[in-house]
Amino acid sequence: SSSMAAHATAWQACAEYAIAAPIDKVWEVTSDFIGLLKWSSSLISKCCLLDGELQTPGCVRYLEGQSVGERVFYATERLLEMDPVNYRYKYCVDTCFDPNFVGYVSTFQLRDAGNETTIIAWSYEVAAIPGVSEEEFKDSAFGLFNVCTTDLKNLFTQNWQNGSDCVDYRTDPKQQVHVPSAAAA
Repeated sequence: SSSMAAHATAWQACAEYAIAAPIDKVWEVTSDFIGLLKWSSSLISKCCLLDGELQTPGCVRYLEGQSVGERVFYATERLLEMDPVNYRYKYCVDTCFDPNFVGYVSTFQLRDAGNETTIIAWSYEVAAIPGVSEEEFKDSAFGLFNVCTTDLKNLFTQNWQNGSDCVDYRTDPKQQVHVPSAAAA
């Protein structure tokens, strides 16, 4: 069957970014599975817990963002692993406005590079997608990583020193979940 063939060929890639901040501070900000808006809001305007227990494998977050052409950017992502000891978590995309990302598994890993510098190694694995080139897919995935990590760099260069507060989106009543459904279309 074609599903077996697709499974045999996985696309994998990893992007690395240096952040000028100590690893524990970077982890504190980036490891909150529904706290994406604390450090990256260029693409995402909503991030909240949809199911399960926060920070626990199996929990699901709902992301919504800017419109991409006619389509609203949204995804549900499930936490697969949370490993604070090794500064790593892993998640997969369950639903997405872009069907090519469904089944995509991503690992977010921090490494201490010394001198109060942290390396983010952000990688993914996905079954080969018919009709899409591997290079094209990588550009899309890395495009997302780039936006998020640029936001993070800006957070640490600008806001960290003056200790500006992050809004806690968990308690923000505006963050009500409204999952777009096919039925509503």
